[in-house]
Amino acid sequence: MNKVELRKKYTQIRKTIAEKKAKDMAIFEKLNLLTGNFDSIFCYVSFGSEVSTHEFIRQNADKIYVPYTENNVMKCLKYLGGDLIADKRGNISPCSYGEEGAPTFTVVPMLAFDKNCYRLGYGGGFYDRYLATAVTVKAGIAYDEQFADDVATEIFDIPLDIIITPTKVYKRQI
Repeated sequence: MNKVELRKKYTQIRKTIAEKKAKDMAIFEKLNLLTGNFDSIFCYVSFGSEVSTHEFIRQNADKIYVPYTENNVMKCLKYLGGDLIADKRGNISPCSYGEEGAPTFTVVPMLAFDKNCYRLGYGGGFYDRYLATAVTVKAGIAYDEQFADDVATEIFDIPLDIIITPTKVYKRQI
C-alpha cells in the first residue's frame, strides 16, 4: 500500500479502537517513567482519535513545549497553561505560548508505526523536518492496533527512538 492508502486505513482503525481512556493511562504511565529526568518535553496537543496528551501536558506543564505551525514551519513554544483545544495543525490559542525552545524529549503523533520505529504521519512533513535537525529523544505514542508491517518509508522519513503503546515499548535497533 502507498501512504495515501495507509493513512485512510489507519485513520479508520484508530477511530474504532475500544477502551481508549484505559489505554491512554497505560501509555502515560510508561511515558512519565521515561520523561521523569528530562527538564523539557515537546509534546503534540492531541485532537480527534489521537492518543490523548491533555492530561500529560497538564501534569508536566512546567516543562512542556507545544507545537506552533505557521507558514509551513513548526516551532516548539513554551506552554503557558490554558485550554488545550487544538486546530487541525495542532496549534492552540496563541495566548498560551511562551518563548521558543529546544526540548530534550519529543513526543510525536502518528497514524501507524512499524517494528523499526518508523511512523506514518499525516503527510505534511512537519515533524520529520523538525526531527531531522533537533537534538532530542524522539518518542511516539500509539495504540497497539496502529502497528503496521510496512509504513511505506521514504528517504526523508525520520525514525523514532522509542514508540510506546499500552502493552509494549519498541526501541529502534541501530
